[in-house]
Amino acid sequence: MLQNIVFEGRLVKEPEIMNGEFGDYCFMSVASDRPYKDKTGQWQDNATFVPCKFTGEFVIQKLQQCKKGYKLLLEGVFDSYQGKDDKYKQLTIKINKIHAYTPCQIADAAQEVHDKKQAIADRIAANNGEEAVSILEDEVPF
Repeated sequence: MLQNIVFEGRLVKEPEIMNGEFGDYCFMSVASDRPYKDKTGQWQDNATFVPCKFTGEFVIQKLQQCKKGYKLLLEGVFDSYQGKDDKYKQLTIKINKIHAYTPCQIADAAQEVHDKKQAIADRIAANNGEEAVSILEDEVPF
């Protein structure tokens, strides 16, 4: 059974497309941020570098339009490979769908998130803090 994985992150370097026996491909890492609260209660980001294998004509064409630092939404499945000189198999995410965000799309998405957070805060304030948990639970998508 395949596990479908969806995550977002930024390209850590310029894509280098290679030609292989079964078509073009590219191995590279994508930095995905995971926010957390530190001991003082301040939000911090912790970057996880996810090894990815990009294959398929459409994915490679899309990847060639991207530059280092581009924010991407990626879909894929777990995969593993073992190079000629590798003693063990390496776990990767085989990317089968890629969405690159333009700066305008990033700004629009950030504004949408800000607006939703503000609407929640306004609803909580209107209720004098009562029913805050039920309001927040209504807004959580999972």
